[in-house]
Amino acid sequence: MKAFKTQNPYTGEVEAEYDAWTKEEIDEAFERSYDAFLKYRETDIPTRCERLRNVASILKENRDEYAKLVVTEMGKTIKEARGEVDRCADYCEYYAKNAEELLKDDHVKTAAEESYITYQPIGPLMLVQPWNYPFWLAFKTVIPQLLVGNSVLVKNASNNPQCGAAMQKVYEEAGFEGVYQYAPIRSEDLELAVSHKYCRGGSLTGSTVAGKSFGEICGRYAKKCVLELGGSDPFIVLDDANLDKAADLGVKSRFKNNAQACTNAKRFIVHESVYDEYKQKVIDILSKMKVGDPMDEKTDLGPLAKENSIKALRHQIKDTVDKGGKIGYGDEAQLEGDIDASKGFFFTPVILEDIPEDSEAYREELFGPVLSFFKIKDDEEAIRLANDNQYGLGGAVHTADLERGKKFCLRVETGMMNVNSATGGSNVLPYGGIKNSGYGRESSVHGCREFVNIKTVQIFKA
Repeated sequence: MKAFKTQNPYTGEVEAEYDAWTKEEIDEAFERSYDAFLKYRETDIPTRCERLRNVASILKENRDEYAKLVVTEMGKTIKEARGEVDRCADYCEYYAKNAEELLKDDHVKTAAEESYITYQPIGPLMLVQPWNYPFWLAFKTVIPQLLVGNSVLVKNASNNPQCGAAMQKVYEEAGFEGVYQYAPIRSEDLELAVSHKYCRGGSLTGSTVAGKSFGEICGRYAKKCVLELGGSDPFIVLDDANLDKAADLGVKSRFKNNAQACTNAKRFIVHESVYDEYKQKVIDILSKMKVGDPMDEKTDLGPLAKENSIKALRHQIKDTVDKGGKIGYGDEAQLEGDIDASKGFFFTPVILEDIPEDSEAYREELFGPVLSFFKIKDDEEAIRLANDNQYGLGGAVHTADLERGKKFCLRVETGMMNVNSATGGSNVLPYGGIKNSGYGRESSVHGCREFVNIKTVQIFKA
């Protein structure tokens, strides 16, 4: 049985299968990566930037091809898949344009004639990627590392092998042969990779369970790691919010990427004075969403990526209802019956209300089109509820009072907060969370400095 395969979420058909690397192939890959790193770290910054611009150009030239591949392996709509490819190209161009500022030394006045901090690449990295953004999340992790001079081995998810192979060709054509390698490694073989003498560190984007396991492996071998894990982002709607805007952005925040993003809005925390009106506005939008073929330009919501995603949502919803919660909107029939892969892994929107604290919807991340609604009386209760969760990735608050919004940003325990916007991050700002959402940062100067030797240099007179 092949370890990596493409199962089209819309048709259920297995369209491609790939073997995983053996132990010997993992060893050989790290040897290649280290040899490539020794040469690549000597390249000047303009050369690295030129290669990043090459990547961007290839992505733009083949945009539709890659977008269709993303749809085939993950099931998101073709509109969003094109946006994912575009975002990757923009990301490359940003780092190429701002390389000098991102990589500059920091000079500090001391008793020495000259003192500065310089940032040097450290070598091959093992980067583990999830299935929900086959291109974008890999690019978000990889590009800062290529800019600083590291080499990378990238393990895409087992259901994204064609995207992984496609990215390999992109980077090779752009001039990163050996420096970038697609690494079809089984999860159970990650310790072989991390423990390799040439592996200098690693990152994992994925579930908290997977992140804890990977972090334990990295710790065992004293390898630096970055973890970007799950989220249950609060979307807070206060009594003075623009309800039309908050409803529009709330639905967009929840349903981006077929409602399978770590920074989706998942917990809707709404002031009691506007709760009913806001919920109805959300329902009005949901009722007009077109669910269907992800390759159809008019489709708003495609299938979930995997059969297990449906099973997980069914369990979490049933658990919540059994413990006293209720379904405020949605098709309850989809919670029962056999799952027919040939009809697509579809799950239509559901709103949960009156959610008890001991339920899965209160404590866990729901990775799919389920909106958990909570009614609050005041700001303090909103903040308490937002923070009463194991995760701390992102969030948003909607209010006409910007100073009030800023206070929420400081008090809500997340790595990212937005006021009067959707949840989510930015290409040019640090991305990451706290608590069980992980540690470390991707993107911006902070992402560039996660896997470098932060070297102190002091120069004195002879």
